[in-house]
Amino acid sequence: MKAKRYQSIVPFIIILVVLSPFLCIPKDQSLLFINGFNSPVRDTFFKNLTWFGEGFMVVCAAITLLFLRVRWFFVFVVGLLLHIFLIQFNKQILFNDIYRPSVYMSWICQDHLLHFVEGIRVRREVSFPSGHTTGAAFAASFIALIFNSNRSSITLALLAISVGFSRVYLAQHFLIDVYFGFLFGTLSSIIAFTLIEKIAPKYFWMDKYLVPVASRKLKVRLVFLRQLFIRRIRSYPKY
Repeated sequence: MKAKRYQSIVPFIIILVVLSPFLCIPKDQSLLFINGFNSPVRDTFFKNLTWFGEGFMVVCAAITLLFLRVRWFFVFVVGLLLHIFLIQFNKQILFNDIYRPSVYMSWICQDHLLHFVEGIRVRREVSFPSGHTTGAAFAASFIALIFNSNRSSITLALLAISVGFSRVYLAQHFLIDVYFGFLFGTLSSIIAFTLIEKIAPKYFWMDKYLVPVASRKLKVRLVFLRQLFIRRIRSYPKY
């Protein structure tokens, strides 16, 4: 992978660095702080935001493949399999005895302090890592690497970590679950990109478009829509 492409991952790395000191805080305290910052408006906001981690962002990443080369298809598949493996290996084998906040807080007699949002099913088992956050981070970093735009990368990284915070707010995960989910998702796309970029030069067909465009006029329109999307992302204010 060219060094320039790694620049689009910088916002994701910054988020990981900024959040790392907070892992030193006991997980029940960080949970209560985020979960306790509740209101009816925030309940509705995070209840809808968490939906982005339920495969929606992964589907959006898959749709972008229609406009891209074959090599990105292989990057997506490898990254998808890798991030699923990291989730299931940790949940089902390494940390299958790590319970969710509702159970843990009842063990320490503090479950009455939790705020639960109506309409959200409270899960009890396999807390580490957060699958929603892993999927969101993978899709966001994958799209960021493809478009290679600083502003879009910042927007995507903030969206992915916001999905993670929604999981803590909804008392579904601890902050450490979200942190490593974000890390696993980002690593999945980086590893997949690095691997395929080393293989792609050996196979010329990897530079062909995934969906052949017979009409040149249609191809121009697709390129225009892609550029329009990039300009729209770049027009967002930089915070």
